[in-house]
Amino acid sequence: MRSIVKWLKLLLLESWLAKFIRGKWTVMVAPVVGAYFLVLDVWTDSPIVKDYIKFHEWAFAILLGLALAGGFFRSLGDAIPRSSMDQSYTKFLQDLLVSVGAIVTAKMNRFHYRMKSPAPKSNIFKVITHPEEQMKAILEEATRFLANQVPELQPDKIDATVVCRDRNGKWKCLVESGVLSAADVSGIAADKNSTFHLAISTGEAVFFADKAKAMASQKYVKCARDKGEDCVGSICCVPIILNNFMEDPRLDICCVSFSTYGVKLCDEDDQTAQRAFLFVCEEFSQRLKLEFMLYLIREVEGSKRKRANV
Repeated sequence: MRSIVKWLKLLLLESWLAKFIRGKWTVMVAPVVGAYFLVLDVWTDSPIVKDYIKFHEWAFAILLGLALAGGFFRSLGDAIPRSSMDQSYTKFLQDLLVSVGAIVTAKMNRFHYRMKSPAPKSNIFKVITHPEEQMKAILEEATRFLANQVPELQPDKIDATVVCRDRNGKWKCLVESGVLSAADVSGIAADKNSTFHLAISTGEAVFFADKAKAMASQKYVKCARDKGEDCVGSICCVPIILNNFMEDPRLDICCVSFSTYGVKLCDEDDQTAQRAFLFVCEEFSQRLKLEFMLYLIREVEGSKRKRANV
């Protein structure tokens, strides 16, 4: 049934013929047909009608055909759901607001807990700043949100990961919500055909609804978990680049990855859903950006203290 709806959408909504017939100009055809018929009926005996009867028959038939075809395509096309996201847009926004609220609440609760009884002369910044914990909370909330949008998708079929460089310039997994291994992270980050590398090199978020097709076009690299799912799923990578934030520019960059296994977030021809999921992944990544900055500040402070104690 789903494939039938997909092909009907392609035929009646997205093909060049459908877009042409369903264009705004077709709205004017019906009034023109009516006016043309009225002219022919009133001036039947006029030479301009009587002497060119064959021409008028063909012209009227063509206009009537266009009017009927336009009405048919518009009516049938409007009856087909244009996007799975359109049908649940309100729920989509509500879930996003709930997720954002949960992220803020988690941070407030941690601040409240840590500040209850701080040690004397303790570094308050160090006491309340735990970016890895907050990143983990954000990734878990993002996983929950994505799973709620796709009925067939379970949270354990989603990997959400933040990858950054260590001081030796090697990519490492900073925080993850899933089962992606360290070997997978380092291997994928080093591969120029990976979605991760594409996002980092272009500085722009990348979303592929179909990982198998992305891999066929050399824009995705399989991880170990993909092999068990026949590379079915979706992938989104969002780069976070903090220009001139650290002395070593290699440390200014991290990448957030959201990957599903066995179930795609949406169909590759559903542009509305793709834009919506890309927007959501970027929104969660914006919240991760602040925590990444705090992580780097804490690392710098830690390095200064170590040098001072030497």
